[in-house]
Amino acid sequence: MSFSTINTNDNNKQSLIDFAQSLKDYEINSLNAKQKQQGPENEEHHGVDIFDTLLCEFRSLSGTQALSTCNNRIVCENWTLETKLWHLVELLFSFRSTCCSDDYLKEDLSVYDYNSDLVFKKELLNNNKELYEIWLIMCWVQQNLKKVEKPDNLPTSKWINSVINGNFSSCDTDYPLRNPTKELDPEDRKRDSIFHKYIYQLLLSGNYDQAREECELCDNLTLSMIMCGLEEYFDPSIDTQITLSNNETAIVDNNDGPSGCARKALWRRTVYALSKNPKIDKYEANIYRFLAGDATHIDADLEVHDWDVHLLLYLNELWNSSIENYLLSNGRIAANDLILIAPSNELSVQQILDTISTKCYTESSHPIRILMGSVIMNNVQSIAKNFVVKLLEAVGKPHHYEEQNAAGDEQTDYIFKESYLLRILTHLYIITKVVFPSAVDEQSFSKLISAYVSILSMYELYEYIPIYVKFLDEDSLLETYSYFLTSIYSDVLKNEQIQLSTALNIPMNNVIRITAQKVFDETASHYQSGKDVAISTVVTDVDKKIINSVLWLEKAQLSVDVLEAIIAASRRFLLNGRVESVTVLFDSIDINSNINNYNLSKLPMLQGDEKDAKVKEILNYKLLVNALKKRKTWQKQSLNLNAQSNLPTLIKQFQDFSQTFYKLTHSFLTGLQNINDAGIIFDIRAFYVPFLVIELHKELMSASKALNIDRFAHEALSLATLVANEHYKMYTLFLASGKLKEFLDLVAKSSITIGKMI
Repeated sequence: MSFSTINTNDNNKQSLIDFAQSLKDYEINSLNAKQKQQGPENEEHHGVDIFDTLLCEFRSLSGTQALSTCNNRIVCENWTLETKLWHLVELLFSFRSTCCSDDYLKEDLSVYDYNSDLVFKKELLNNNKELYEIWLIMCWVQQNLKKVEKPDNLPTSKWINSVINGNFSSCDTDYPLRNPTKELDPEDRKRDSIFHKYIYQLLLSGNYDQAREECELCDNLTLSMIMCGLEEYFDPSIDTQITLSNNETAIVDNNDGPSGCARKALWRRTVYALSKNPKIDKYEANIYRFLAGDATHIDADLEVHDWDVHLLLYLNELWNSSIENYLLSNGRIAANDLILIAPSNELSVQQILDTISTKCYTESSHPIRILMGSVIMNNVQSIAKNFVVKLLEAVGKPHHYEEQNAAGDEQTDYIFKESYLLRILTHLYIITKVVFPSAVDEQSFSKLISAYVSILSMYELYEYIPIYVKFLDEDSLLETYSYFLTSIYSDVLKNEQIQLSTALNIPMNNVIRITAQKVFDETASHYQSGKDVAISTVVTDVDKKIINSVLWLEKAQLSVDVLEAIIAASRRFLLNGRVESVTVLFDSIDINSNINNYNLSKLPMLQGDEKDAKVKEILNYKLLVNALKKRKTWQKQSLNLNAQSNLPTLIKQFQDFSQTFYKLTHSFLTGLQNINDAGIIFDIRAFYVPFLVIELHKELMSASKALNIDRFAHEALSLATLVANEHYKMYTLFLASGKLKEFLDLVAKSSITIGKMI
């Protein structure tokens, strides 16, 4: 599939919005219809017809765009082709879905030998869905051909100049045959060509009645009479099994009596013989070839022959020869009467498409026409697979958020460039899955939806993402949707996602759980704890991703998961010295509310005043965060210390901070040694208890000097006794973290300082 012919400078974003909104309306209406069907009143309700709603809306959207972009040839052509594509999908998918239903071919014509050929043709169409599809495709081509404009200089009488000049004494069509020496006046020949071209275009577009009327207005009664052979013979007195309508192949003026061409096979050979006359106008010859169903000898160099017309001509030949061969095999046509061999196309529809591709290579290479061919041949899945392969070859595998680089920019540019084709193929595949669920390869479909959701995400159209992931199977939905939720931080956007997903019956709780798990798994390599870890006040983008995943869980009111995620994130941050990240996490989460909800869910399993270990651990981290905040507040205050400072207030603030730190050194994470993750708890204590003691020592010495209070210095020195106390065994934490020497050196220096003070 070629990607080079798609031009996307056509307000892509608005197109994405329009098609997504149509899909959203369809899906919401479908869900509402299903709910009504399951209502208690047992009223009869009908589901939403995708052909009358979504496909019609797609046709309308693309048709409107085609009209609004008529000043841009390439863009207008793309929209025009897309409009035709949706019409083709509507016709063929609707018919094929009907064929698959239990009601298909229930009609029993009870054909008898005395019936007209029309009844046998009707029976053939009822039993040969491939032939019926050919007729549908022919109707599709004719309905979508450009409107035929009537020339201003159509002749009102036949060969008037030749008669006036005395060349012709008669205007009947056979006169030049009876008098081969008589030459048609050049002006009449020119006007004949204009007329025949006009009639030929009318026939191609299916306007048979108008073509006959124009023949009569232009005094060409012979051609008008020839075209009467288009009428199928119908006798209402014997052909009572069928009722003709505008959609039937028969063209009759009334049903009062027998009418139409009874010897259609002979008429076909007659017009075919006329087409072989080398003296007639090239457009007139093509008229006869079209009527006879002869695409092989059609003059393909005429400017009216594009991809669509070539398809119509070849299908017209296949249509006529298939019906005639069927009638011959059933003895409806006397083979001995058929002296002249009529065109009989042996090509399959696929071979016809291949033949046209050689005649109209550029048009056939257009991606939308390739999609048309896939719809005609009922192999949308293989085309989608091919596109997905090429897309992945071009952009590579999806990169993670921490790997943004120049290559990622190239991927973005490519996907933006191909968004037009990606949009069409995605919606085509969605329609295919709705109508024919078993015909879709889930792996390719998942990759296609993932690529398209990438487009929506790039345009920040997050509100439409649930509409598309809704069509994935459960595993693919969880995987694809969770990937994109990681990039949504806004509280408003989160609410939007949850509300729409709930309306679409998407299992949002599971998606959010997997989203959080995905973030924790993919960011694990960024956190490597060890003795070389230092305290950091920087909150990295990866830290923010983790915090955001916890907020997603809280937004979904998954209190149990929230507490588990808080613990996992806190442990990861603390073991890597990210104290500011822990602070941001606890400031972003309503800890008390989540704990209360968690306790309510666990209440039956708790006894008396017993507290869950998870709650205890989180409350310990909350105490640490509060202590760090008090330290930061004190440090800011101490920087502004001067003679005018309110010393009693400063002393009170410092004592509040120091007492908080002192208490925390005794209690931090104690009583949790028996849980499953006791090793991690010990590592965190080994990191932060020495940190608390050392920082408290430093601040006590600093405050002693700044506030001129010796007692603070002595309190700092007494921390050494606390560390050495066998009851608390804090020295084991200092040994485990390698901070004992640092603390002893600090104590030694402080002792010297105190000695000088004395």
